[in-house]
Amino acid sequence: MPFPFFCPQGHILEAEIDQAGQAAACPFCGTEMLIPPPGNRKWQAESPPRVTDPSQPYHDPAIGATSSLEIAPDGVGEGAAAGISGLASTGETGPEVLAGEQSAFAGIATGLSIGETTDEVLHIPCPHGHVLETPPDMLGMPVMCPICRTTFEPQYELSQEYRQKREEMAARASERAARFWLNLAIGAAILVLGGLIMLIVFAPR
Repeated sequence: MPFPFFCPQGHILEAEIDQAGQAAACPFCGTEMLIPPPGNRKWQAESPPRVTDPSQPYHDPAIGATSSLEIAPDGVGEGAAAGISGLASTGETGPEVLAGEQSAFAGIATGLSIGETTDEVLHIPCPHGHVLETPPDMLGMPVMCPICRTTFEPQYELSQEYRQKREEMAARASERAARFWLNLAIGAAILVLGGLIMLIVFAPR
């Protein structure tokens, strides 16, 4: 008939009566112990004496256990996963943490138009409007925004630099058009003025 008892770490276990006094290990924490007799009301098992090397520090299997990091989702690129591994946990929020996340993720994504190469850092917003500094080699790769955790693929056409270039090109085109019409107006005025002069000179007296 099994009887209950506690391991030295407080985990409740069960053992058969004929197993009393035998050495065992707790399946939860790995602590070695001697199974107490069933008449022990405290149900507390005793740990056997340990023989350790004085030059080696004692290590408890229950202490220092760490869980493995979660792998980034399949939709997240390697650059984003590398940045995420160094971030603080999501429970630690605040200006300092957000600033650290932005610094850790500085340059996680970028985009270039076809046939264009540049070494400049681009500024591309995520779908929620958070602007990220991004290097050119991450164009079109799935990345994650460090602020809102949104996964997206940055494109050069969405960068502030691309929009600025488009505005500059539009301004230059508008300036060329204005110059064209100005030159056309000047030419027309010259023709009209020349015609008037010709009429005055050759007019019958």
